[in-house]
Amino acid sequence: MIPLLTLNTPLFIKWYITGRCNLRCKHCYLSSYHGEGSLTQILNIVDELAEIGVKDINFLGGEPLIRKDLEAIVRHTAASGVHVKIGTNGTLLTKKRVESLLSAGCYDFQISIEGMNAEINDEIRGANSFHKAMTGVKRLLDKNANTEIAMTLNQKNFNSIFGFCQSIYASGIRKVKFSVFMPLGSGALESRNLMLNTEHISTIKKEISDINRAFPDLIVLGAFNPASVITHDPMTLGCGAGTSTMVINNDLTVSACDLWTDVDRTERKIEKKGDIIDIWKNDELFNKWRRINPENNNTKFNEVHEHGCHILYMQYNKNIFEG
Repeated sequence: MIPLLTLNTPLFIKWYITGRCNLRCKHCYLSSYHGEGSLTQILNIVDELAEIGVKDINFLGGEPLIRKDLEAIVRHTAASGVHVKIGTNGTLLTKKRVESLLSAGCYDFQISIEGMNAEINDEIRGANSFHKAMTGVKRLLDKNANTEIAMTLNQKNFNSIFGFCQSIYASGIRKVKFSVFMPLGSGALESRNLMLNTEHISTIKKEISDINRAFPDLIVLGAFNPASVITHDPMTLGCGAGTSTMVINNDLTVSACDLWTDVDRTERKIEKKGDIIDIWKNDELFNKWRRINPENNNTKFNEVHEHGCHILYMQYNKNIFEG
């Protein structure tokens, strides 16, 4: 078993600042779409995160752009010296909103799109979502914002990723991240229609090899790309869940993994100064992700951080990237 490193404080935060969302994607790993912290609560937490040395906050949802005070949150975070990134479905990126978010201090955006055209994407994300998202992408690129595309691979889109990359490359995108559908949250209802199998994975690996050759300056992230897979040193932070990264949920509870927040979150909420460090250092949820107190652990976590994404490993009952 590879020795596991854990930082004294988290460096990276993924923060679901709202549960509200204007879409209902079939593959979504969340199941609740309501609830959020107040602006005052969020700004106070940002202050503490900056104070303990957090370097990067990725604001997620739901759909973060639903919050009318997002610019105030971004401005306060950036002014605190913390790098800001926003993960969005892109459909609410009006010209005015792009300009105001850039002005507030966010220059990095990840847009989720599930296919090379509306036929593929909209079956998963909903009617007209492709056109709206791609319009948002163009508005970001027109303002020279750092823009990457995220795609969740599933039965509906796995065999079109070369064309997808061809399309986004032509639009000016130079970074794409591929993740894998997992039957979590609302997505559990679509398991039969979206879950990948061994044949699908072989096709994906071949297409990504072709993409690397055809577009050498396109950065392809995700475990499907051999160049981006974590290589383990004698000691490792693993995927970062609970070792370098903390997830703050929309109700201000805390998780280690951003994919498993529906079922794996602390009972405690961040309510006062000092809670963040106390939860990070002492909560049993984080001990589980660090292989501490194994006698209290679910045996499914005995090999956590040994094979990339542990939740993916559990959902597919194997390391689907081997072989």
